[in-house]
Amino acid sequence: MRSTRASGVLIVLALTLQGAALLSAPAAPVLAATPITPTTPSTPPVQRQLHDPPAREDLPHRSTETTVSTAAGALAATVLQPETSGAVPGVVLIAGSGAGSRTSLAHVATAFARRGIAVPTYDKDLSAYTPFSRDHAALGRDAAAAAVVLRQRSGVDPTRVGVWGISEGGWVAAADPAIAFAVMVSAPTVTPGQQLEHTIARFLHEHGLGAVRRPLTLHLALGRRVVDHTTCTPPLAQVRQPVLAIFGAEDATVPINTAVAILAQELSTAPAIAVLAGVGHDLTTSPAAVERAGTWMHHPDQERSFDTSVSQGVPVVAMPDPSPATAALLHGANLLMLAGLGLAVVTGLGRALDRLTAARLGAARLSTAPRNASQEAT
Repeated sequence: MRSTRASGVLIVLALTLQGAALLSAPAAPVLAATPITPTTPSTPPVQRQLHDPPAREDLPHRSTETTVSTAAGALAATVLQPETSGAVPGVVLIAGSGAGSRTSLAHVATAFARRGIAVPTYDKDLSAYTPFSRDHAALGRDAAAAAVVLRQRSGVDPTRVGVWGISEGGWVAAADPAIAFAVMVSAPTVTPGQQLEHTIARFLHEHGLGAVRRPLTLHLALGRRVVDHTTCTPPLAQVRQPVLAIFGAEDATVPINTAVAILAQELSTAPAIAVLAGVGHDLTTSPAAVERAGTWMHHPDQERSFDTSVSQGVPVVAMPDPSPATAALLHGANLLMLAGLGLAVVTGLGRALDRLTAARLGAARLSTAPRNASQEAT
């Protein structure tokens, strides 16, 4: 009984400290789900100035097996090159998080090759790539090495070779001045902790649980340094090349309103930004995304337009890091909560063990009762 009361007291104290922490924390600013109209400190966006006919979607192409030389060794690669007269542009495909084999982006490479773009895909170097440690600078150097391979091929315009990165691959920005352009597809531009905050906020919003949103977000902000063990934000200020950023309005893992604002504010030149309705995070299977990127890569210098008639339908909470006082209250509340729950579990297990022992003793007594009775009868 005393253990039960003690666990209850600990849990009540934990909830009290939680409430005090919420009251002491500053209000979280909310980015409303309004149409995205970013502005940049540099030149304003210019509308499309495409004079050539749209790129064809049925060009024949050939496939060549090769390798990409990196610091970690040779990476297996495949180059798809359109069979057409004249030099064509090229784009290096950079996979997102995970193993990132070249086969995972083969359908994207084929789609671009049919639109008159030479494309190499290569297997990601996983020698130093783990869930807890990722060298994004090395991934960028691998992409630059693949671009070198493409520039050396006959029929490819070496001055028009860029990069295309999906999700985490979009973090590998075009810091290499030899890269002609960069296409960032569903690129977070925020830290993993902020992504997690957005994912949880979106889930709670969709299930009508907005009331618990702020305390959960506050706890995530408290543990942001732990969650962000793979933090990497692209050096956007160093990018001088034309940039196209494509997002899906239904993206459940990237706060696109925030991502678009960051791109517009930090890029040194005005980017082309497209937010596509009805699609989520994985745009590799989106015909609209492939068409948008394929057309833009033929004229990256002529387009700085915003196709943002839609935006994300979920407001994004950007909770600041808690103050030392708030952090102390939250840590104390969490410790008390763990202690209370742990004590409750131990107490419950003890009672269950007592009941099991009593049941066994009762069964043993029942089994010995007939023997005692027969012995007394004799």
